[in-house]
Amino acid sequence: MYAVYLLTVCSKQYRDPVTIVIGSAKKSFVVHKELLVFYSDYFRAAFNGSFVEATEKKITLLDVKQQVFDHFHAWLYTRKLASEDDKPLEWHHLINLWAFGDRFQVPMLQNCVMDELLTKQRREAGYPLSLTMSAYKKTAKGSPLRKAMIGLWAYETELDNDKGGLTTFEHDRFFTLEILADLVVELDSARRNKVPHGKAPKRDKCFYHVHGKDEHC
Repeated sequence: MYAVYLLTVCSKQYRDPVTIVIGSAKKSFVVHKELLVFYSDYFRAAFNGSFVEATEKKITLLDVKQQVFDHFHAWLYTRKLASEDDKPLEWHHLINLWAFGDRFQVPMLQNCVMDELLTKQRREAGYPLSLTMSAYKKTAKGSPLRKAMIGLWAYETELDNDKGGLTTFEHDRFFTLEILADLVVELDSARRNKVPHGKAPKRDKCFYHVHGKDEHC
């Protein structure tokens, strides 16, 4: 019933479909332009500008994974982050989706993903440390995603056991010198501000969000 309702609403409010061709398999997604240009500066420039994409109403993104775009497509119409069976997304799906939002300038998606990442960490009382490496590979210096991963590592990870804490540093799948340097800076800041381990500093909801100048949640 919800799918029927959604299609009815879309047919009434959105009347300008465009085609996005995704991945090596070149799967075509028909998406309403009105939604794309509302959420994404990238797609707004592509479909409202003087580029060939605006004329052909089609854009090809062969280096984007189909699964990532599947999740974006679902979020675009429902504002929900969930798999096809309505289960919460796995950690690596969330990281990939945040990076997609970063590349294609969809800040609301990034913020929704960030909220889910932090909620998931609290719900599961931990997170895979290998995600930090993945986050760093997909983002630039100063990224909110990097800050979040370092914050979780610094304040939420056990430092003296063999369950994924700092004693795993010998495994290069967990860290690089860049990650280690950022972690040391965060831990030193915690020490200087007398923040006890296991208790993150008080930070408002916007701390790890993506916003324009003078924008807030």
